[in-house]
Amino acid sequence: METKKENVNMKPSGNRVVDAMVLWAAEEVKMKETFGANVVSKQHFAKVKYHHYVDLLNKYGKTKDPSEARYLNILKGEMNEIKKIAIPNKYVRFANDVQDLIKVSVVVVLNALKSIHNAGKQIVNAVVAYNERKKDDAIQKLIAKERERTIKIAMYDNAVKDVTKKNVQQTVVRNSRRNGMEKVRGQVISFDDDGPLLPKKKAKGKSVPGDEDVLLPKRRDSTGKGVKI
Repeated sequence: METKKENVNMKPSGNRVVDAMVLWAAEEVKMKETFGANVVSKQHFAKVKYHHYVDLLNKYGKTKDPSEARYLNILKGEMNEIKKIAIPNKYVRFANDVQDLIKVSVVVVLNALKSIHNAGKQIVNAVVAYNERKKDDAIQKLIAKERERTIKIAMYDNAVKDVTKKNVQQTVVRNSRRNGMEKVRGQVISFDDDGPLLPKKKAKGKSVPGDEDVLLPKRRDSTGKGVKI
């Protein structure tokens, strides 16, 4: 005798709860074919079906889709009926409800602790990043300060070199005057204790050998000051 197979539509409907229920219906068909049609009325089958519904409720219980929410509410009613078959004793059902509540509470607490841990980790990472940025800013400030200090030292060294160069030039001039010689406008001028010795003017039309080497004493007035020639 042939067994009539139930046709199950496997096309996605856009509602996750409906799709999950369709898949379970297909699974029930396979169980009936394997264990017999009366298997769905037995207690152990009701336990399997109840736990499957619990899994669906945990998976899609936080949905924001109105259609899925409506199907979940119907699913909760079905779960209560199936639970009476799976666990006939009401005291055992109450104990199981308390146990399920504890499990849910533990999951909620663990999720909260996980969230706190993640938040603390994010805070620590933010503090570390802030300290790194602050450290980088301090390093950049030190680099800028050292660069400014180097520039000031270089400017000071250049100023010292300029002053030293002028002092050296003045020293050379003083030393040359002490030695009785100074070069003015390309001409060497000799000095004595009374001042510079001016070269003797040449007579027009006459050339006296050695005239270019003859130096005349500087003229002075009655006060001792030099007189321009």
